Amino acid sequence: MTKIVAEILSLKPGEVDVDVPLTKQKNPADELDVVEIVMGVEEAFNIEIKDEELGGTLDDATKELTIRRLVDIVSKKTYANK
Repeated sequence: MTKIVAEILSLKPGEVDVDVPLTKQKNPADELDVVEIVMGVEEAFNIEIKDEELGGTLDDATKELTIRRLVDIVSKKTYANK
């Protein structure tokens, strides 16, 4: 997942902090970047993530979403599908 974020934000994977909101990374994500990241995660893990799961509206998610939160969402969905 860090690789997806790093690629979209033009960072090296080691520069990405999993606990810092995507909008506060070394190269901050904008709303479009967040959408691309979520879509990349959905495609990589063959899941669908709803806006509510991200923390409400897209605007809320854009401000607060971290990689750790995405990992939690993906973990719950992949575990539930087994």
